[in-house]
Amino acid sequence: MKNVLLKNNLITQGISSERFINIQNRGNLEYDYQFTKVISQVRGNYSEIYFNKSMPTDLTTLNYKGIKFNMITCPAGGKVNINNWGEQEIKKPFMLSETEVTQELFLAVMGFNYSNFKESNKNPVERVRWHDCLEFCNILSDYFGLDHCYTLSVTYYSESKRFSLLSIETANGFRLPKEWEWQIAAMAGTNNQYAGANDIGSLKRVAWFNANSGNKTHPVAQKIPNEWGFYDMTGNVMEWVENSETPDQNNDSSAARTVCGGAFDSSGSSLKSVYHADFYSDRPLNNIGFRVARSI
Repeated sequence: MKNVLLKNNLITQGISSERFINIQNRGNLEYDYQFTKVISQVRGNYSEIYFNKSMPTDLTTLNYKGIKFNMITCPAGGKVNINNWGEQEIKKPFMLSETEVTQELFLAVMGFNYSNFKESNKNPVERVRWHDCLEFCNILSDYFGLDHCYTLSVTYYSESKRFSLLSIETANGFRLPKEWEWQIAAMAGTNNQYAGANDIGSLKRVAWFNANSGNKTHPVAQKIPNEWGFYDMTGNVMEWVENSETPDQNNDSSAARTVCGGAFDSSGSSLKSVYHADFYSDRPLNNIGFRVARSI
């Protein structure tokens, strides 16, 4: 195994980058595994990311009671060094939904839809609490015969909900993505600052944000996807991820939870893929939704 550092360091609007190629010899063949190291600091959010530039090849279409949605398989091999959590490695491939969860799918699974923007049932669901997302994942797992990733000790929409996490290594059901999984999928093997774009001028092609949204959400998958095929990872709604701000709070259901991606009312640095914020998990907001993941 030999490592080659390509000397193309970049400093562009807060992002420094180095490209690496790991060349592994197997008999008479050489397989090139390209990795990119991205270091970024946005509003105090520090991320150091090594991601595998391999392209996802597996898109799976699922059908929940007549409502179809797609899951894309993301490759293993990425590493993210993120605030308070240290280095997190993507040891196995994982699946992530191609779009944000729509109001149509959420209503079918949960039986309610408290979203503010209901012009289309293809709009992303919003005004969902973090706990609602866990319940949604468990019900979806039941339907497809998969393991629960979460144990919820009380019924949903209780202000005193407590929960514990099952090991993601052993549960194969639906779950929220980890923040580092979300960032890997958003950057999709590129140095782009946004999911599918690298400058503000190109952002309108890939995202609904404060400059073009009309201050509301829009149906998913109307813009251009990023390089791995994910839609709306920048803009439309911010997305809940599984983890809390710090590891010691991760099993406390009252702790603030992390969102990524920016929303229809976001601008500037809060739209960048490495940006995250923390919100109280029990407060539904009209600019926060989610997408689902699975360990495989």
